[in-house]
Amino acid sequence: MVSFSKRKKTLFQDANKFATQTGANIGVMLFSPSGKPFSYGSTGIEEIIDTFLKVKQEYRKRDYARVNQMVLRYWKISINNYKHGTRKKKTNINA
Repeated sequence: MVSFSKRKKTLFQDANKFATQTGANIGVMLFSPSGKPFSYGSTGIEEIIDTFLKVKQEYRKRDYARVNQMVLRYWKISINNYKHGTRKKKTNINA
């Protein structure tokens, strides 16, 4: 357990140093071998987690919209090819 305590202290010190030098918001969460939770946040771990989840959700929505656009393009090209009797082996959906 001594090894865990020393390494935890060093990790939190390094996270603090990184946050101070770069101005980044840093959050570190870890669990001891016995399952006890520990955390460090340059501003506040709860705030960092909330921001992370919000940004992650926004990226997910944007990626989902991009995939939907690609699928719609593919189907429009496929339907157009079918209507005109043209068949292509490969359809470029990024055009």
